[in-house]
Amino acid sequence: MTGDGLLGHPRRAPYHRVIATCAACRIPYTWVRQTQPGGTILATVGSWSYGTGLARVTVDDDGAAKELIPSVDDGGQRTTYLFDPGRESFAELSEDSGGGWTVRQGGPAALWDDVEQTLTAWQEADRPDIDEVQLRITARSHTYWIGDTPGLRWEHHVLRPG
Repeated sequence: MTGDGLLGHPRRAPYHRVIATCAACRIPYTWVRQTQPGGTILATVGSWSYGTGLARVTVDDDGAAKELIPSVDDGGQRTTYLFDPGRESFAELSEDSGGGWTVRQGGPAALWDDVEQTLTAWQEADRPDIDEVQLRITARSHTYWIGDTPGLRWEHHVLRPG
């Protein structure tokens, strides 16, 4: 099928394979519903030119999709990804053979730098517990904060339809 694939193509579902030839901020659940159990979905996750990477998931019998773990031995190294589609940025953390980590970042926001700054602010605030988080909700945003520390304040703007 060619066209806007957000809703998939239910008329011919279920599919054994779904391959998206465009980038998506996330894999729509409609694609999961339209893929038969054991089937695979392959899509580029991220909607910007920095190319965050390919996601390959398989659909379970219970209608959920999980990342496929390659059967090739990776030497015990681990890689973790952080994605922020709103800021069109990513960070990739790869464990090296010496037990350290290598960080690669892309996009306008340095996500790993943000993580390190937030961790430092949390440690300097004497490691407050989760029950110290405060929340304020308005029609425009959700604001979270811990104490008076500027590094422990986050605002998520609510997207309005229209």
